[in-house]
Amino acid sequence: MFTRFSRMVSTQQYRTTFIQSAITLLRFYGFDGLNLDWRFPVTRGSQPDNKQKFTLLCQELKDAFAAEVTNTQRDRLILTASVSAEKAVIDASYEVAQIATSLDFINVLTFDFRGPWENVTGHHSPLYLGSQDTGDKIYSNTDSAMQHWLDQGAPAQLLNLGLAAYGRAFTLSTAASGVGAPASGTGEEGCYTGEEGFWAFYETCLYTEGATVHMINDQRVPYAVTKKQWVGFDNKESLSSKVSYLKAKNFGGAFVWSLDLDDFSGEYCNQGNCPFISHLNTLLVQMQLCALCFEL
Repeated sequence: MFTRFSRMVSTQQYRTTFIQSAITLLRFYGFDGLNLDWRFPVTRGSQPDNKQKFTLLCQELKDAFAAEVTNTQRDRLILTASVSAEKAVIDASYEVAQIATSLDFINVLTFDFRGPWENVTGHHSPLYLGSQDTGDKIYSNTDSAMQHWLDQGAPAQLLNLGLAAYGRAFTLSTAASGVGAPASGTGEEGCYTGEEGFWAFYETCLYTEGATVHMINDQRVPYAVTKKQWVGFDNKESLSSKVSYLKAKNFGGAFVWSLDLDDFSGEYCNQGNCPFISHLNTLLVQMQLCALCFEL
């Protein structure tokens, strides 16, 4: 996958071929625009000059979308990018101020900061720095990531905050069960999604039914423990905190990963259809902000 992206941006001819084929596809299916989901332009074995070539791709897409409007009199296609929330990846991969001039929105993937690939429990999408975070972990939170994008030159109104409609589950290895408790690896697989340590929002409702939900006060996010399984997730309280935060920071809005992970039938959480996205939408509408949802 990363090799294909690198090859596509390697020359102007390849980029032009991609851009024109993208426009054709978007118009054929009646889509509103294109989201670039290339999260690691430079890291993970990609070419070091991809940082600059990603900027060129964004600029050339913007220009091509504008030219297409002139030629067809249609509404201009929207151009967005889903980008890393990891400080090291941001610094290595993006010319932030430059790409911000080409993009309509920048969707910051503010989740999966922590997870069951580690040997202690921790929330995958905390709002703020935790009291136990040290070293590079001090950057592993939503506030730090969003602030870094601001500091690098992204306008606040272009930044969308990412929200995960899923939980990350650990298997506890001792009697301890708080944040930072020892874990022996990933939690059980979701009974429907089938991925170890990954529970869709509707699966989290099932597994935590009757369990005590604990709030991590300094990070403003919840977790629950059930049968040696520790799971961090978002609920109505933490969503409210995150929306209040993005409003205070004047960010553009929020996006959800992803539509199919919500309780779309309403049969698992007893909160109606799509309770995660519905509550988020209510909060954002009250604050006149933008909500985007992605499908896996």
